[in-house]
Amino acid sequence: MFCEARESWIRWLHRLLSIPLWICVTEFDILIVEGIFRPVGCWEYVSLYHKALWHILLPAVLLLLLLASKDWRLPAYSGVLLYSGAEDLLYFIMLRQPFPAVFYWLPGSPTPTILFIRALLAVTLVALLDYCDLRLKLQKRLYLWLETVALKRLGSS
Repeated sequence: MFCEARESWIRWLHRLLSIPLWICVTEFDILIVEGIFRPVGCWEYVSLYHKALWHILLPAVLLLLLLASKDWRLPAYSGVLLYSGAEDLLYFIMLRQPFPAVFYWLPGSPTPTILFIRALLAVTLVALLDYCDLRLKLQKRLYLWLETVALKRLGSS
């Protein structure tokens, strides 16, 4: 019983830790872009920085999180928050700036509304997968319990 409660608590912790990670990555992005690239005015290198961040560093971090936690929830929720466009929305919210009419640097050049819907649907998809995983585990436990009860009854007769 204690182990099940501990597992449940750890699963919730993994889900919730994706939020501070999302905020920290956004803060880091703001620090680099607004603190270095904007004052210096070397915008031609921003795309190289973003490629290194989004295509090398963050996938490596998510893979390390998966290997370290041995649970898919933390990297999945974090990846969805970071790669669905939610990071771009948070970027402008943290800067207290209005959203651009179109996020031209993202695939499909979505509007803020489309980006919000995309992020919401992505988080919903991961939550649905999480729910299905939980259902399968509960179903497996129920089958094991029923098998144990059936074997005990067969053994006692």
